[in-house]
Amino acid sequence: MNKNILIVLVCLIVIITVATLNSNSKGFTVEVNTIPTISETELSSAEYDLPVTIQTINIYNDYFMSRNYVLPNVKVCLYNSTNNNKRDVDAYYETDASSTPLSNNNAAIRAEVNAHSSKTVSLVLKYVYIPRLVDTPEKNIVNYDQILIVPLEDYNDDLTESNELFGSLNYRYVSCNSFSDEVIDRAVQIDII
Repeated sequence: MNKNILIVLVCLIVIITVATLNSNSKGFTVEVNTIPTISETELSSAEYDLPVTIQTINIYNDYFMSRNYVLPNVKVCLYNSTNNNKRDVDAYYETDASSTPLSNNNAAIRAEVNAHSSKTVSLVLKYVYIPRLVDTPEKNIVNYDQILIVPLEDYNDDLTESNELFGSLNYRYVSCNSFSDEVIDRAVQIDII
C-alpha cells in the first residue's frame, strides 16, 4: 500500500513540475507585423490559390519544450471612414501546413511551436469582393478606404449564450456593422490606396 502511495506522489510531482515549466513564458516571444497600406488592385486580385497577406505573426520558442500560442481572435472588415460603412471579409490564419478560417466565436485557434524553433502565421484574405453600389434608391457608390482588424477579445462574453435546455453554448455571429466607433478606433487599420 505504501508503494502505491509513493508512486502516486511521484506522478503528481512530475505532473505539477511539467505544468509549471510549460506555463513559464521564458524564451517565448511573438512579433506581429501588419502592412500599412494595400492597393485596391492587389486586394481585389486575392484568390484562393494566391492569397493576400495583411498581417504576419512570428512566434519564437527558445524553450526546451514545445509551446502552443493562442492566435488572436479577430474580425476583418472593409471600412469607409467617411460614411462609416462596414462590410465583413472572410479571413484565414495560414501556415505552411494549413489554412484555418477565422471563426466568429471564442473558439481558440492555436499554433504549436516546437522547442528551439519558430513559426510564422499569416492573416490572409483569399477572396475579397468589393461591391461598388449600396442598395439605396440613390445607388450611392461606396469606396472602402480601410481594412480593419478588430480584436474580438472584448466580445468573448457576448459571443456565447448558454442553452440551458441542452446544456451547451450557442455561438453568436458578430458583424462588422455592430462595431461602435470606439471599437473601430482600437482596431488595426490598413489604408487601401
